[in-house]
Amino acid sequence: MTAPPEQAAVIPDVVPDGFLGCAQDYVARLHYRCNSQPYTSPVMDAGVTRIRWSRSLNEPGECEVVVAKSSLSPACCDALGTAATVRLELNIYRDGELVWVGPLVRRRETPTEFVLYAQDVLWWLSKIANLLPFAHKQICGETDTIPFRPSRCQIEDIAANVLRAALFDPEPCCNCDPPKWMPDWKCTDPCPCDWPCLHPFLYAERNEDYPERPKWPVIQFSMGGEWQNYTAYVDEIWRELAAYGMHWTAIGRRIIIMKPRTDNDRHYQPRALITDDDIQGDLEINEDASNAATHAHAWSWAKIRCDTRQEHPDGIKGVCCYTAKIAPCCQPDGTPAGCQPYGRVDVIVRVENELAGHQELRTAALMALGGRYPAPLTITFPEGTRLRPEFRVAINKLIPGERYDVNLNRHCAPIRQGFRLTEVTVEWDGQHESVGIALAPLHRSALVTAATTPSPCTDCGEAP
Repeated sequence: MTAPPEQAAVIPDVVPDGFLGCAQDYVARLHYRCNSQPYTSPVMDAGVTRIRWSRSLNEPGECEVVVAKSSLSPACCDALGTAATVRLELNIYRDGELVWVGPLVRRRETPTEFVLYAQDVLWWLSKIANLLPFAHKQICGETDTIPFRPSRCQIEDIAANVLRAALFDPEPCCNCDPPKWMPDWKCTDPCPCDWPCLHPFLYAERNEDYPERPKWPVIQFSMGGEWQNYTAYVDEIWRELAAYGMHWTAIGRRIIIMKPRTDNDRHYQPRALITDDDIQGDLEINEDASNAATHAHAWSWAKIRCDTRQEHPDGIKGVCCYTAKIAPCCQPDGTPAGCQPYGRVDVIVRVENELAGHQELRTAALMALGGRYPAPLTITFPEGTRLRPEFRVAINKLIPGERYDVNLNRHCAPIRQGFRLTEVTVEWDGQHESVGIALAPLHRSALVTAATTPSPCTDCGEAP
C-alpha cells in the first residue's frame, strides 16, 4: 500500500463565531482504533458519573471517565473489565458533537467503579519512532530521492513529513512500498501503514493559504549524519522544531500544526475578547520570574561552519552560538532610552540540529525570548471557575495556540493585553458542565531586535 498524497489544510479564520453554550448531554463511547466499530453498547451511559477532558498546546490532552458499577448490566461490566488499552479509543460527544478522541491508556477498577483514562491522538507522537537516518527522510516532500541530501525547508513541511515518513516507513511497516534505494528489502513484519490513522487528519497552516500572513521559517535541518541511524520519537523531533517557532494541538481527531501568535501580528485577529462578564468565579493570576529572560543564547554542536555553511574538515564538529537580547541594560540614571531594568537574565537553548548555522540559531534565540520579558503573566481558572455559556466561541473553536485578548478590571492591577490559549479543561458531573482555560503571554517579537553581525562559530553572533 502506498502513502496517500500529503493533504494541505486550512485552519479557519481567527474570528469569533458561535457561542460556548451550555451542554445538555455528554456521551462516552469506546471504539476500536480508527473509529472502526463500537466496542460497548449504549448501556454504559447510565453508569457514567463524571467526564473530564482537556486540550493542551504541544502536549497530549487527557480524559477521565468514571462509571458506577452498580448501574451496569453484567454484560457491560464484563466488557469494561476486559477493555484493552491502546487497541481501543475513547470518543467524547457533547450534545452529539465529537469533541475529544484518543487511545485508552489505562483502566482502573475498584469495588464501586471503573475509571477509564485516555490521552488524545497526540499520544501517538511519543510512541512512533524514526528508525532510519533522519536525513534520508524526504523532509521537504520529495519522494525516493538519494539518501542524505539535506536541503532548506519550511519547518511545517519538515514536521508533517517526519510524521508521514514514520507512518509509511517500509522497514517497520512493510505493507508500504519500499523506496527505490532499497530494492532488495524483504518484509519481516506485515503491519499496516498509518496504523493509528493520523495522516488523513493532519492539518498545517500553509503560507499559500494565507499569503498575507507571516511566513514559516526556512531552515536546514538534520538530526543524524550520513548513513547513521537517528532513533527518536516523532514527538522529540517536533520539540526540536518548536525551537524555531511551531505549535501543535489536537481537536477531536485532527492534529493542527500552527505558527506561534505574536503581539504584533496584525494578520492574526484574536479569536475573542475575554472580559470580566465572560467569567463566572475567581481567576488566578501569576507573574513568575522563573521563566523570565532578557538574553537568549542558542548554540549547537554543528558539522558546518555557521558563518559559511562549509563542512568542517575531517568531520570535526564545532560550536555555533547566537545571542539575542531584548534591549540594553539600564544604567543607574535610567539610560539609554528604551533600556530594560532587569540586568542580564539568561536562557540557554541547545539546538540538536547538526546543520544549524547563524540563521537557524538566530531564529531559535529570538523564539526563546518569546513572552519572557517582562516576567510572564499567566491566567488560570481554579476549580469552580468557568466560562459563561454566553462566551462567543464554540467548544470546537477553543483551539490551544490561538490568540485571545483580555480586558479584566476586577483586580488590583487591570489586565489589558493579548494572550495565547494553552489549555482547555472541561468537566461534566452528569448534570452540569464547567469549561475552564489557561492563558500565557504572546511572543512579544516587537521587543526583540532582529539585527545581527556574523561571527565565527567559536563566538556568538548577537542581536544587539
